Amino acid sequence: MMDPDPDDGDERTHDAPRRAGWLWKRSDHLHRFNGRWVETKGGVLRYWASRSAAARARRPRRSVSLAGAYVAPASRVGSHPYCLHVVPAGAKVPLILACATDAERGEWLEVLLVGAMIAASALSGSAPKLPSPGAREAAAPAAEDPAGPRAPRALFLYGRGGGGHLASAVAVRDCLESHTPPRPAGDGPSASGDASLDARLAVDMVDVGKLVEAGILGPVLSSIAPFSGDDVYNFFMKQGQYGLAAAATDVGMSSIDRNAEALVKFFSAYLEKERPDVVVSYVPSLNVLLRRSLALTLPRVELLTVITDMESSPAHRWIDPYDPTPTQGGRQHTIVAGGARLHAQAWEAGYPPDKVLATEGMVVHPKFYAVRNCQHSSGAGGGGAGAAAEGSGADDGRESGSQGSTTPSVNGGLVNGLRKVVIFFGGFAPPRTSAIADALLHVHGARVQLIVLCGRNEELRKKLQDKVDKARSAPGAHQAWRERKWSHAVIEGFVPAARVVEHLAGAACVVGKPGPGAASEAAVLRVPFVTEVGRDTMPQERCVVDWLVQGGYGIVAPSLERCPADLLEQADECRQALRGYSNHAVFQVAARVRACVLAARGAEAPAAAATPGAGSGNGKAPRAGARANFSGGQPLRVRRSSTT
Repeated sequence: MMDPDPDDGDERTHDAPRRAGWLWKRSDHLHRFNGRWVETKGGVLRYWASRSAAARARRPRRSVSLAGAYVAPASRVGSHPYCLHVVPAGAKVPLILACATDAERGEWLEVLLVGAMIAASALSGSAPKLPSPGAREAAAPAAEDPAGPRAPRALFLYGRGGGGHLASAVAVRDCLESHTPPRPAGDGPSASGDASLDARLAVDMVDVGKLVEAGILGPVLSSIAPFSGDDVYNFFMKQGQYGLAAAATDVGMSSIDRNAEALVKFFSAYLEKERPDVVVSYVPSLNVLLRRSLALTLPRVELLTVITDMESSPAHRWIDPYDPTPTQGGRQHTIVAGGARLHAQAWEAGYPPDKVLATEGMVVHPKFYAVRNCQHSSGAGGGGAGAAAEGSGADDGRESGSQGSTTPSVNGGLVNGLRKVVIFFGGFAPPRTSAIADALLHVHGARVQLIVLCGRNEELRKKLQDKVDKARSAPGAHQAWRERKWSHAVIEGFVPAARVVEHLAGAACVVGKPGPGAASEAAVLRVPFVTEVGRDTMPQERCVVDWLVQGGYGIVAPSLERCPADLLEQADECRQALRGYSNHAVFQVAARVRACVLAARGAEAPAAAATPGAGSGNGKAPRAGARANFSGGQPLRVRRSSTT
């Protein structure tokens, strides 16, 4: 009997990856393995008896929604060593699929996990419910029983220089927490064959800058140092001195190179003590040190490096040459490359295809996808977005600096008939933000409501808030033109991701420096990005300008203080290109993290010998010739059961 066909025409799930190919599928009743043409599309898995039946658009034998599904690799089932378990939400019996090779299973596992996460976000109708810090502490596992299985753990290493490293780490962590698939119902064994893999994955967030300082200075000196290298970088960013910030980065990297051996020793001891199942680094400058340390202490643990820029430039060389030497840990290292330019650079550096996770863009918090889907389902330009974001209750370690501000009601990008324009420089808005806001209000003040996100620049926030308060309190007849327009403005400090999403959703455009994170967040929400390029543009951000121009996702002006008079009209022209933008990097990275944990935990532990009635149905392995045809993508001439 076939399941009803889930809706696959929903635009909300069009980002879900697609894949098609021949797999073995075990029947539910006779437990025989039969060749099936399997496809995933729009967050739905389908299979047919033949490829021709799929090509003729015949009704599939079964359609399974991946939203809320449990997906995991499985130990050997009968004569099939490379199996996958897919348990739809609420089901008790798993769908068992078998692949030809371990590499093929890894590819299908990633596609199914990504599809499950995207479908869950898209079809939930609201932003994912993420645990607060208190809830995380309450849910933290108790002390482990030395005699029992160790709970799975992922170690996330981020830096405090700027906001991109931490924002990406928080995005992947929250994606893992909000899309943890439930264990299949019933009393059967774990789908993975290892009960410990059903435990909730614990993510440890660690400031790697503090580890580096402890490794160089020692724990005592590093604890009493008045400031760190990241503090120096952030100071220059706050002042808008991007050239000096880049110079501070170079000094820090030189110090790391000079103390490489000491740091390898320090990281080796640290990793030996923590013993994570996967290490995810958001600071690519530490690639070589972390690889060597893992090779010495945890040779089965994978290192994922998430690059938070759109390219590896001479000023910031984020991709070092691939080294497969066992002592260098090259085979344990995967580069997460967001975009075509990074893909090419990783391959030019010698990384094999299986060590490059090619995503379509930068990591963006899952809230942005959930809010965009709320906009689509409501048919409005963001009318329900704010409530969805506010109700998520997430925390990403940011603190609000706007408790005293008065915020007018924001609804779908229109406030009192004005279009919403957001000024957003990431974690640190420079002092010139005030001049940019004045210029925008001078030209477009009669048409826009301005929202300024100052980040950690509290001095700037207070200055702009004084302007707003003055404009609102002065009698209307005595206000200057520019002051009247300031009365509609909203000034925010460093706010949670949910608040950023609320402001960006439904905006006419976002104005800021060409940071890869802010530009990608705007693109996910289908909002045009307005930026500039000049001598002060940071080297690693020039590729963002190229990406905006080539994709048609935004507007590049000579200076943000001199935006074009037809800014809003030009922004509207970008929306057609943005409708075709696809990026599900955060789901891909989260899926790869889960897959790495499963591999490190020994999901391939030998299973008990197959018993009659299990596996292939006849107790014999498939013929070698038939399996070769299968892996080559040709239809299998096998006996097919009448059951699914």
